[in-house]
Formats: sequence, C-alpha cells, structure tokens
Amino acid sequence: MKKLVSNTILIIAILLLIFVSAHKKQMRLNHITSVLSPAEAAVLHIWSMKEADFRLEPGSVDAVQSVNMRGQILILIQYDGFQIGSGARRCEMVAVVKKDIFHRWMVNDGAGLCHHIVELSDSVPITVVGSSSNLALLDGGYSAVHGYVWDPEIAKIALTWNDGLEQEAVIQGSTYLAARDGHFMLQQIETWNDQGQLVFIARPGTIPQPANHSRRAGNK
Repeated sequence: MKKLVSNTILIIAILLLIFVSAHKKQMRLNHITSVLSPAEAAVLHIWSMKEADFRLEPGSVDAVQSVNMRGQILILIQYDGFQIGSGARRCEMVAVVKKDIFHRWMVNDGAGLCHHIVELSDSVPITVVGSSSNLALLDGGYSAVHGYVWDPEIAKIALTWNDGLEQEAVIQGSTYLAARDGHFMLQQIETWNDQGQLVFIARPGTIPQPANHSRRAGNK
C-alpha cells in the first residue's frame, strides 16, 4: 500500500514538472510573439515551415515590402533554399499577417512560388502569382499579384483587373506587389523598361508574348 502511494506521488510530481516546464515554454513563446512586428512575424513563419525536400538558406529570408489592408498586413517575403531534385531555388510569398485574440501578429494566410535561380532567359521578364482571400468574416476580401523581376531593366509593371481597374505594382529590389480590396481576377499584365517601352504582355491562360516596343508608357 505504501509503495502504491509512493508511486502515485511520484507520478503526480512528474506530471507537475512537465506542466510547469510546458507552461514556462509557452510563456517564453508568448513573450517573443507579443513583441514581434508584422514583418518579423512573417519571417518567423517562413523559418517555422517544414518541408522534407526543401532546405532553407540561412540568412536569406527578407520581408521586402508590405501593404496595409484594413489593419491587416500583406507582406512580400523573399527567401532562398535548396530543393532535392531541383537544386537552388528562390521563393516569393505574400503572407497575410493579422493580430490574434492576444494582440500578437500572426500569419493567417499566404501564397507563393519557388523558381530556379538562373539568368534571364527567353522573353519572360517576371513571374506572376495571384492570390485572394477574406481578411475577416463577411468582409469583401482582397486580391493581390506578386512575383520576381528577372529583367533589371523593368521599371514599370501595369495590371488590368477584370472589372477594368488599372493598377501599377510597386517594384522593390527584384520583387513586385500589387493589392486591392475585393475578389477580382487579373485580366492583363504588362511590363515597361526605363525608356518607356512596352517589353512584355500576358493574359491569364495565354502564352506570354514579348512586345514590339511600339507603345510607350503614358500612351496606352
């Protein structure tokens, strides 16, 4: 009987130690996440992603640019890694960061694309990734387009949405990003060089085509 009581006390003590240890770990995590900025939360999210065939390159994760959408932040992140069977890869991802019930910035959604790290080839100067989602229950949602800019001469990226709205993407470094309220489809995307010449034009579902440089920015 004494042995049974002794074993019971030991088990309870072990369970208490496990609980206290887990609680302290959670408290440390809560402290870390409570002081993170939206960009830091997005970077932490990339570091926490686990893929068996992808190895993240240390120090490559960068929150390049962001857009505030009614208090929630769309952050464009760029990072490098190595994918088994494919080699070195560069990735761009738009993460939707919002505050949770504890007022901590956390990643709620995201969309991205990884591609080979090579020199500009053929006639495709950019990658194109579209995403859309609801920012909150019963809201109108958002639509976004982002990607990688292969051609360093690209100075302007112009989008046309399916409701006719024309929008210019923000180019930062080797990335671009455009976002708007509501759920819409990208109808057309054009790129222009620093001489104001149209370089490239594409529509979803069609083969991208190089331009003949006959049009100039501002004369669409």
